[in-house]
Amino acid sequence: MDVIYKNKKIKKTCTDFKKAKQKYGDRASEKLFAVINLIEKAKNFNDVKNMPFLYRFHKLKADRKETYSISLGKTKYRLIIKPLDKNEKEIKSNDEKIINESTKIVIILEVSDHYE
Repeated sequence: MDVIYKNKKIKKTCTDFKKAKQKYGDRASEKLFAVINLIEKAKNFNDVKNMPFLYRFHKLKADRKETYSISLGKTKYRLIIKPLDKNEKEIKSNDEKIINESTKIVIILEVSDHYE
């Protein structure tokens, strides 16, 4: 899958291990890079959804209803992502099958402290 980033700051944190380590610490940075690597190796969004249970992939609700969370292992951080269509636009369909099988691009919106 292709991974894009919401902005330059998030991209820098998610692609520069030294920066990630400064911001999130050793363990969370290692998990962050492992999760991004798994996403990049996935064939489609369904593969991302079926990542090992350790990452606790789940759909978010309320004002984040179009986004998904992936826990960064046993840390307090999580990665917030959103599937995009082939034109890098939001997917308007609620059909989970379409999202799971045809989506080959995700945008990383943020790395957040799950407990804040």
